[in-house]
Amino acid sequence: PIRVDDWVSVGSNEGVVSRIGLRSLVVTTWDNQDVIIPNADLITNAVTNWTLSDDLIRTVLIVGIRYQDDPHVALEVITEAVSMVPEVSLEKPPAVYLTEFADSSVNFRIDFYSMIRGQHSRLRTKSKVMFAIWDGLKDADIGIPFPQQDIYIKELPQEIEGEERRILRSSSPDQEAT
Repeated sequence: PIRVDDWVSVGSNEGVVSRIGLRSLVVTTWDNQDVIIPNADLITNAVTNWTLSDDLIRTVLIVGIRYQDDPHVALEVITEAVSMVPEVSLEKPPAVYLTEFADSSVNFRIDFYSMIRGQHSRLRTKSKVMFAIWDGLKDADIGIPFPQQDIYIKELPQEIEGEERRILRSSSPDQEAT
């Protein structure tokens, strides 16, 4: 069940079948390396043919938004942005789910299908989808947060307290006027 131009995974090798011979096949990896795989490996090992029944492949993204932004609006913006990318299949429409209230963000899982055409088409489509999501969220004034932590100091050591008082006194407006 393998043809030339199928996207396959055999063991640790993944790529496009470029030749099929009597004793082996050649898989061209994403790094443009040709790997010769004996036909015996196809019988004794698990083989994943990503394009056996069709050329649609699912891609999953996780995108987080700030807690102060409305997740209902974000859901609509993300769904519309993904759907507007021409390479995304509408035959199997994209799905967007709110999946997690994380430390720094409210996270959405985005599933979409696109056609596999050439070695870099999946990566190119993923990039276009990510730019569309970025632009859509930016236009809706919804931010993508970065991890941050607040630190609260309950008590300073005595040596530091004296130094901090000196710094505060030297930076007060009254001191600048003299």
